[in-house]
Amino acid sequence: MQMPRRFSLLLVLSLAGAGPLSSQAPSARDVIGAYARLGAQSPWPGFKPDTIPLAIYDGDTTWLAGHPSPPAEFLPGPALSLFFVPGQHESVKANTAVPLGGVFTATLLLDRTRPVSAARWAATAIHEAFHVYQHAHHADWTGNEGELFTYPVAAETPQRLQRLETEAWRRAVTRGPAVCWARTALQYRQLRFGLLPVGAVTYERGSELNEGLATYVELRAAGLDSISFPASGYSPDEVRLRAYTVGPAIGRLLDQASPAWRETLERGPTRPLDDLLQAAVGPGERCRFTAHEEDSVRTLARADVQAVRSRRQALRDSVLSATGWRIEIVADSAFPLFPERFDPWNVVPVGDGMVVHRRFLRLAKDGLTAEVLDRTALTEPAGSHPLFNGIRRLLISGLPEAPIVEDRPGSLLVTAPGVRIEGRVAGVDRTANLIRIRAGP
Repeated sequence: MQMPRRFSLLLVLSLAGAGPLSSQAPSARDVIGAYARLGAQSPWPGFKPDTIPLAIYDGDTTWLAGHPSPPAEFLPGPALSLFFVPGQHESVKANTAVPLGGVFTATLLLDRTRPVSAARWAATAIHEAFHVYQHAHHADWTGNEGELFTYPVAAETPQRLQRLETEAWRRAVTRGPAVCWARTALQYRQLRFGLLPVGAVTYERGSELNEGLATYVELRAAGLDSISFPASGYSPDEVRLRAYTVGPAIGRLLDQASPAWRETLERGPTRPLDDLLQAAVGPGERCRFTAHEEDSVRTLARADVQAVRSRRQALRDSVLSATGWRIEIVADSAFPLFPERFDPWNVVPVGDGMVVHRRFLRLAKDGLTAEVLDRTALTEPAGSHPLFNGIRRLLISGLPEAPIVEDRPGSLLVTAPGVRIEGRVAGVDRTANLIRIRAGP
């Protein structure tokens, strides 16, 4: 895809007015104006948010700002470089970055019921815009999301080391001494990484470069100095979530230990953030946990692993046994469906290769598409990987009403709240409360 040319969002500043930003329920136009203002002061070398288009869905309308060639369905808005389409545009399904009209665009879902300032929403949009920048300039700053599905969440020793490492990061950025606790965190990380598969280690480091740096940039744009660690720590299956905290924490430590680190990383070659920090702090004194603290963490880690197993089994059972109508798509393992898009925040591996999708999933196969939004679905794999060798079965359960089935010449359309299945099929069977679709060939 061609990346967006320079197209300044300062043209839409007037939308938010010249006064202070509202702290209560800002509009999409307030956020667009704040995005332009915050983006004028780049929080990362070479990154210019005002050159990156922004699409916002506010619950009623999708707004598009700064786009050099808006898709035809977008209508001219009340200011230059601002466009809109009624309702939720099909590309704006999450806070992310997507190709829109041939140009990568930051997207934002604006919840107007939350009393969050326009500037804070704009900083979130800058987070997503930074992903556009990463896509164009640093394609290797990323983690392979496929590793999440096989990450060893049931391993007790790595979880114990993860808790100690994370607490050391927290102390390093909140109470110090920073370098002393940073060395401790790096030591526990080295021990933990030695127990993990190479793919899991690469995923963590890539996610810290991807989501960790995007969060670091977001916090800088928002003018926030503190990094919030959850009081309860992270469970074994919160690998992706942890990168959003540990990544910016390492960035803040690098700010102190190696102030030019951003320029160094930007010039390349790419290096993991913990590698940069290890070089910056060097060998020396490490802080230590007390024996009581280590014993407590050992007990917590054991409970963490047991809780993950129980949660996943319960989730799997709830989907398989849900009352109500069910839709099932079955494909031949040799000709499976493939995931086009899914929400990595809301997927849960539940054993035997099965995955529960709790928010968004889109599957496709030879003219057949299945999309599930804001509804739970379960997939079964066609191969060794839970998703990326294809899907042989999709189950959507717990529907309160009968889906609408329309037979069309050469195709089928099945709709229900949050569900749309359309295209060519080999056949469809209907029973008391089940619609089973046989995918071709």
